[in-house]
Amino acid sequence: MTSVNPDLAAARSRASFSPETMTHWLDGGEMMTLQRRRLLRAVEADPLFANTCDDIFADRVTRYRTALARARRVKELQAEMGLDEAGSLQLRAVAAFDDPTTLHELMFVPNIEALCSPEQQAEWLPRCRDWRVIGCYAQTEVGHGSNVRGIETTATFVPGADAFELHSPTETSTKFWPGSLGKTANHAMVIARLVLSGKDLGPHNFIVPLRDAEHRPLPGVKLGVGRIERPHSPLITS
Repeated sequence: MTSVNPDLAAARSRASFSPETMTHWLDGGEMMTLQRRRLLRAVEADPLFANTCDDIFADRVTRYRTALARARRVKELQAEMGLDEAGSLQLRAVAAFDDPTTLHELMFVPNIEALCSPEQQAEWLPRCRDWRVIGCYAQTEVGHGSNVRGIETTATFVPGADAFELHSPTETSTKFWPGSLGKTANHAMVIARLVLSGKDLGPHNFIVPLRDAEHRPLPGVKLGVGRIERPHSPLITS
């Protein structure tokens, strides 16, 4: 059990309400508090989450690798502890680290659940949950932050190929800043302007593969961190 600072314990003893009751209220009920504490004990017992692993002087690559290892361990704990979706989210909150896969859980998967047909969900959700697919949410462009109506990336339907061609025609249409896009994700939920028979039908969501099984960018996709070199690549991403 984590020790409590004496000054904090003294302050709590003078409260006009029960700190434990307040804790239950903040957690969403007594059972949620019990589960949070059970999850916290599991995290505290795992050496991968020890404070000694948080070296503030470590280089970016080392910190990124540590974060990926922790994300994988959280995934393992979810299975070992038999957690449902709510419990899994609570575990991630308890672990409290800079998780490179956060947007996969908070943005990519919920978009599939909200927008895809039952057949599409049956195809994608199992792959998302076992991390064959790790996604990000690619809405923001260099010239268009939250202005979704102003985005320039297009998705043009090609009848002969029965496919969509996604294209970032300008530097300002470069998908930029979406978390986990640069290094982690192998798929993206790309917000692009749907073009059918030459007609612009406005922003729509598209699941776009980014990397192959070896985590290398697919043909026509430019990924990474750095300056834009070719403003007319099919899908420039950083």
